[in-house]
Amino acid sequence: TGVNIYQRRSGCEMDADGNKTRGFNVHSYNGKDYIEFDTETQKWKASSEFAETQEEDNNKNTALFRQKCQSLPKCASRSSSTICMLANRIMFLVPPEVRVVDKKSDNGETLTLSCMVTGFYPRAVDVNWIKNGETTLTDVQSSGILPNEDRTFQIQKSIEIYPADNNIYSCQVEHSSLNTALNVPYDPRANYNLKVILGITTPLGILVIVLV
Repeated sequence: TGVNIYQRRSGCEMDADGNKTRGFNVHSYNGKDYIEFDTETQKWKASSEFAETQEEDNNKNTALFRQKCQSLPKCASRSSSTICMLANRIMFLVPPEVRVVDKKSDNGETLTLSCMVTGFYPRAVDVNWIKNGETTLTDVQSSGILPNEDRTFQIQKSIEIYPADNNIYSCQVEHSSLNTALNVPYDPRANYNLKVILGITTPLGILVIVLV
């Protein structure tokens, strides 16, 4: 997947007398502008097809408009230069690592499926359990988004099923670092093989951690 770069430039342009003439808020992806906020029309405008959906969503969020507009007038009082930059932030888009594991309850009556998503940046992420490729489950336990030591983030979402359940379950992850949603199906055989490996090594006093 590689590393992608997101950049935001926001501020205002001023004339020789220090009067603000135009505000700007431009978002770029891998060096190319893809969406910007037009302070004259008070609307977001996509610069590429990639941002058309985001343009529509942003233009529905009037609170976001107010937040951007309120910050721009402060620029004139902070600097007399031709262009006053309020923010210039660069961050790396790091894709998540996703694993699906299972664990039987103590009485063996239920099975907990956990979707472990870690190592992603930025923080915003959407994780859902999908049943048979179409139904989004709502009875889900979530750890919430937690920080990692390397400044990336992690989250875990779990569901309970019966061991005899023959439905197909998958974990769907949507993140800004991914071009499309990532779907990781639950595979009982993969989890069984992991248990067999651990079962063989434990009597020898060796703990083996297998990352799938």
